[in-house]
This record gives sequence, C-alpha cells and structure tokens, in this order.
Amino acid sequence: MNLWKELRRRNVFRVAGVYAVVGWLLMQVAIALESSLSLPDWFDGVVVSLLLIGFPVAVLLAWAFEMTPDGVQRTEVGAAGDSTAGYAARKLDVALVVSLLLLGAVVLGDRVLPRAEAPPNAVVAETSAAQGGSSAAGDSIAVLPFEDFSPSADQGYFASGIAEELLNVLAKVDGLRVASRTSAFSFAGKDVSVSEIAKALGVDKVLEGSIRKAGSTLRITAQLIDASTDVHLWSETYDRPLSAENIFEIQDEIATAIVAELQHQIDVPVISVPRPTQSTEAYDAYLKGKELSLLRTVEGVDQGITELLRAVTLDPEFAVAHATLGFAYSLARYYANMPETSSLPRSSLFMQRAQALAPENGEVLSYYAWWLTEQVPEPVPFKQAVDGFNAAIAANPNNAEAYRGLGFLQFNHGQYEQARLAYRKAYALNPLSQVLAANLSGLASDMGDEQGSLEWSRYAFQLGTVTEFTIQSYAWSLFSAGKLVEAHRVLKAVESHFSSRLALAWVYTELGMFDLARRIDPGYGEFMQLMYLGERAQATQLIEASDEPPTIRFIGLALAGATSQAYAVFLENESAFHAELDEFITWDLTSSDLELTLYRVLSSQGDSRAMELRERLTRKHAGERPEDVTNPSRLVLNARWALLSGEADRAMVWLQRLVDLEFSNITALLDPEFDVLKSRGDYAAWRQRLEAVIADKRALIEQALEHPPEQWWSPDDVEPVKPTLP
Repeated sequence: MNLWKELRRRNVFRVAGVYAVVGWLLMQVAIALESSLSLPDWFDGVVVSLLLIGFPVAVLLAWAFEMTPDGVQRTEVGAAGDSTAGYAARKLDVALVVSLLLLGAVVLGDRVLPRAEAPPNAVVAETSAAQGGSSAAGDSIAVLPFEDFSPSADQGYFASGIAEELLNVLAKVDGLRVASRTSAFSFAGKDVSVSEIAKALGVDKVLEGSIRKAGSTLRITAQLIDASTDVHLWSETYDRPLSAENIFEIQDEIATAIVAELQHQIDVPVISVPRPTQSTEAYDAYLKGKELSLLRTVEGVDQGITELLRAVTLDPEFAVAHATLGFAYSLARYYANMPETSSLPRSSLFMQRAQALAPENGEVLSYYAWWLTEQVPEPVPFKQAVDGFNAAIAANPNNAEAYRGLGFLQFNHGQYEQARLAYRKAYALNPLSQVLAANLSGLASDMGDEQGSLEWSRYAFQLGTVTEFTIQSYAWSLFSAGKLVEAHRVLKAVESHFSSRLALAWVYTELGMFDLARRIDPGYGEFMQLMYLGERAQATQLIEASDEPPTIRFIGLALAGATSQAYAVFLENESAFHAELDEFITWDLTSSDLELTLYRVLSSQGDSRAMELRERLTRKHAGERPEDVTNPSRLVLNARWALLSGEADRAMVWLQRLVDLEFSNITALLDPEFDVLKSRGDYAAWRQRLEAVIADKRALIEQALEHPPEQWWSPDDVEPVKPTLP
C-alpha cells in the first residue's frame, strides 16, 4: 500500500484543511466572546488548547472512518477510485469551500466595515495599572516629548515645548483624540515600548521625535508610528536657521502631514499654528518657565515665575505667557509659600492682561477659568466659573485640565455627580496625571468610599516622581479615613514642608497632644487646648484678637459658644459666606461644617435666612444611614445635624458608630452643640470609650516620637493598587 495515495484516498488532507480553517474561525469567535461578554482572560487560551488537542484526533478519525451514502463506516483498504471515497471527498470539498468563504468574509469585514466608536462619556483610556488597559477607538494619538540631541543636552524644556505646541495644534483637529500632555510626557526618559505607551494612554498612533539645537541652527526630526504594528507611517527631518518663524512653520508642516496620514486623504486643509510671539528668546523663556512651574515644588514655581516674567518682558504682547504666569502665581500660593496678599493680585494682573490680548485662545481661557475660582474674599458666581471652563472646553475639546478644573469646581460646590462625570472625561484624556489621581481620591472620600480614596492617593505614587504634593495627598486620605497614626508617620517624612507641618498640628490636636500642636501652629493649638479645658471665654478672646479670615473666625467663635459675636462677623463679611447662601463659591472653607455652624448661628439670632439653609441641609442629609458612613468627619456632622433637628437619640446612634469604628474626633468633645447630651448616661459611656480610643492612638505616636525610626515612611511601603473610577 502506497501511504501517500492512501492518505489522499482516505481524505486525511482534506479533513486537516477543513479543521484548520474552521479552527481559526472558532478562535476568532472565542476572542470576540471574551471581549464582549467580559469572560476571563484564560477563555480564548483554553479554546486554542482544545483545538490543538483535537487536531490529531480528527486526523486519526479521518484515517479510520469515512462518510458514505449509508453513513459513517470504518474505512477499508481499497483503490483510490472507490465511489465511497469520492463521495466523502466531495462532501469535504464543499465544507472546505464554505469555510474559506466564511474566512474571506471575516477578513473583508474586519478591513472594510467601520469600527464602533466609544460613546462620548466613556473612559476610553485606562492605564494598565488602573483598569487593565484599553485600546483606542477611531483616530487617536499621543505626542511624546521630543528627545534633546543638542551638544550640551540642555534643551530638554525646548524639546518638550515643541512637542507640546504640536499637541495643542492636533488637539483642535475634529475627530482626533489627543492624549494629554501630563500623561504623554510621563514616559520621558523611560525605557518603554511604543506599544506599551499606546496601551497605557489608549491611543492607536504615537508621534515621537527629537531636536538638535546648535548655535543658530535647528534640526527637528519627527515620525508617526502605528502602535499596533510598530510601522513608521511617516517621518521627516527639518534643518532650518533658528527663528521663531521657522519653529512655527515646522510645526505647521508636521501637523499637516500627520493629519493627512490619519485622514487618508490628499486634500487636507493647511493647518496653521498661531504665532504666540515673534521673539525666539521670549518663546524660549516661556517654555522653560512653564516646565518649571508645573513641577509644583517651591524651587520649580519660583524659577518658573522668573522665566515667565522674562518672557512677558521680552514680548509684552505674548498672551499665553501672561496667562501661564498668572497661573504660576496662583500655584505659588499653595506650593511656594507665597502669601495670598502677594500671589492673588499678581495672578489677577497677568491673567487680565492675557484675557485682553487673546480672549478666545484655548489656553488663556483654561487658565482664566482656574483664576476665576481663586477670587477671595469676593467670590465669583458659580455659574460664571462653570461657563469659564465650558468656554475653554469648547475652544479645545481635548483640554484635560479644563475638564479637571470643571470637576474640581463642582466637587467643591457639592455637585458630586457632575464632578464625577467631568473627572472621568479628564481621565480619558489624561489617565496618568498625579494631580487628577489626588482629585479622584478626594471625590471618593466625599462620596463615602474611603477605600477608594486611599487607593487613588496610593496610585499617584505609581504615576511619576514622588513629591511633597503626592505624599500630602496620601496623608490627607489617611487622615480623612481616621487613620491618624499612619497619617502621622507619612507627614513626619515630609515635615520640612510648611503644609505638612500644619497637617501634623491637626493630627496632634485630634489626639489631645496640644503642646506639640502649639509648637507648629501656636494660635490653633492654644485655641483647641482652651476649648478642651473648657475655657471658652479665653478661647473667644483669642479668636477675636486673631487675624484669621472671616470664615475661620466665625467658626472659632461659634465653637466657643460666642454666637452673637459670630453673627456680628457674618454681618460684617457676608460676601465671604455667599457660597452657603447663594450660587457663589468660596475657597476659604467649603465643607458642610460651615453650613451647619452658619445655620445654628442664624437660627439663634432669628435670621430668616436660616430657613433657606435648613432646606438645603435637609436635602443633603436625607437618606444618610450610619451603617453606610466610614468617614469620621461625616459621622460627627450627621450627629450635629440630628441634634440641630432635635433628635438626640439619633445623634447618639451616629456617635456610637464613630467609636465602633475606633475613630477619634475631638470636635465631638468640644462643640457646644453636644452640651445637651452631657446629662445622658449613654453619652457619658460613649465619651469614656472615645477617650480610650484617643489615648491608645496617642500612646502609639508618643512611643514613635520617643524612639523615632531611621526612616519614618517611604513610598516603597505602598503596595501597587488598581483603583476603580468613581
């Protein structure tokens, strides 16, 4: 018997061919089902394994059996021209042709049919660390910071600036989604493949390049890469004399070439980059200043302001530089220890100048909207600030910072659902932003998800350089979750920073460690100690003599039981309280703590505006249940509201929940609102339990201070996390 002829006669080759084609089709179905039905990652692997195992079985069955008009029968040795063999061959030929036609239809459909686009509000860019990564739908691109190949390698800020300007231009192209600067630039200097970057940012194409600046000569190289295939779709090198005009002309050419490639057409409208300045020196100073100020460090903000001042001096008509300088002065208030009395007027001066020079510029609009939220003591109407961010978004739908600003504004105004949607849009464009991760941590906390808050603050460490900002954000999430011992350890690691020291004072005060609090913040520490000792009259005198902002003096006087004095402060500074009475915002104090205190004071003085506040507070606290709340501050606020509503028994339920979770909150021991409970036996037992919790935590911190560790805390102590979007 000739083996080759016998294999053909028994249709072994035909069976193998049909099996291969059908098996491939089944694998495509398995992949599609895994994605659409959210099946486990191992599902398609199991299907492939079963198909591979089945192949030799199918071949053996083809050898041993054959199809005949009478059904499947055992194959007998015979001539190649047997009629039964021909019958089986014809059946298999039909099956093979049908399978090939199906295969062709699948391939053709994949090439020709349009791909479904993600809905506008969907988060299409998720980092692998957050939610496993995703692929982009439609045309999307990330512009990476260009590499600096200059002889002295000192033009990194210039290279990043060129890339950022390209990013800003591409962001204005209809139908093109552009990953934000923060996320794209986070890969600078890292050994990460283009495909990995694209997956993390949720894009399908990546633009990268380099610059070489030598004397008066500039060379810019750019290349567009398809992330799925690693194929270079387009590349070009530009050698030009160094001038502002040439820089922008090169950007024009690069952007036009990229859009032509993305849109697969010849007649692409010429893209024109607005010339923000004709001064190369001013442009150079602007790029350097912006890069430095965004570091959000004392040195970075200070040096950034210096460079930006040089930019606007060299070109007084440079609108974007004025706006960036105004924003840098706003940052100086928080990150460079610049007094509010210095930072805000300077911020206003340069921001208003930018608005006058270029009122429709997308970057100017975005910075201007942020500036609107900083107006104290005269707050800006909430709607005006919202309109400011919406105008910036309309000018540039890819502006992640505008979406983040809108969310931050809505968050501070108590509009959590709207803030959540705005943050999700910001995240889709900028999934690797440390600042956004910190914002999401705060939102999760206020929405009652303390675990989510901790995860987002931890996740910020995975997104880039560890800074005082990310550490303080983590410490604050610990503090809000009632983990005071852990928060103390983290803050001690960065106590050289002014705001960290203030946060330490809060920790010490919560645990009755007033001497330590007074060393850091003498006024606050002494006031809280007097309150703890029951010396309310002295506490009143102390706060009346202070130069604290009106809302802080108001809170202090009310806490000391001096409601008439607190009411006088309110009447003298009503504009600072508009956030709680009208549709205004203020950034001095925006928690419901102020609302509750304001309601109590206005009620005690017979002010009719108390009824409006009561309606708002009733809506806010409706549906709140103790078993659902894991935030110590919210537990105390709900207890206070119950007392203000005349429900002492319900107030005790909230307070019992506080100690059941072993939280410490000294306000519950000091606030005069709780005086009505002091005659109750259950309150006395509760107070004893709370003081025991405070004493245990205080002992742990005192022991650590007496025998300090070599290192208080390190980011290495934080385990990698995978947070979920709120």
